[in-house]
Amino acid sequence: MKVPASVQRNEWFTRLGAELQSEFIHRSVTRHYALGTLIYATGSAPNGYHIVLRGEVRLEHYAKSGKIAFYQSLRAGDGFGLLSELDKSPRFSDARSWGDTSVMQLPHEALQDLYRKNAQAREAFVALICANLHTTLGMLVESHSAPPKAQIASILVATFSRNADDPRGQPKLTHEAVAALAGVSRPTASKVLHELRDLGLIALQYGKVSVLDLAGLQKIGAS
Repeated sequence: MKVPASVQRNEWFTRLGAELQSEFIHRSVTRHYALGTLIYATGSAPNGYHIVLRGEVRLEHYAKSGKIAFYQSLRAGDGFGLLSELDKSPRFSDARSWGDTSVMQLPHEALQDLYRKNAQAREAFVALICANLHTTLGMLVESHSAPPKAQIASILVATFSRNADDPRGQPKLTHEAVAALAGVSRPTASKVLHELRDLGLIALQYGKVSVLDLAGLQKIGAS
């Protein structure tokens, strides 16, 4: 069994036993997406669990006003799409490729078969959902306790640190996406971003954000 290098970066997958890893890989398929391709849409039926192999996938949920209400950027090793598989609910967000992207997909039928028949797989899937819930609750606590400047600095560090040495791998966030991640208004996010720009920590071009000084942002995020 050969596990793709990107999948080895997924901590949940690496904790699976060798037998279950092999079963997962055997039942999965690799799919390639061009820039802007919709992997699944809000309200659609679940189509499996995915792990990003290369490129970037963005999860976006839009409020009735048309503004982004939820945003997440996923890169090599990140997984997505499990919640709807376990509770059989429609997809909560759009999942769209951002750039030339490859994804390993455990299809719906294969995942459901593993969940029903394999106790180890079932425990692993439930453990992953619980871990994601703890992460979400932690983010909610931080969003209610940290000031916007520290919160946005931490978000930028978390988003950009993985590809700090390779500018080509860095996502370019919009002001609206940063606001959605931080749970603040767009004017508030823009004000903070301009402050961080004036400190020489980030660059703003055509409404997009790129990081210049991760260490400086880390200090602000920890304050």
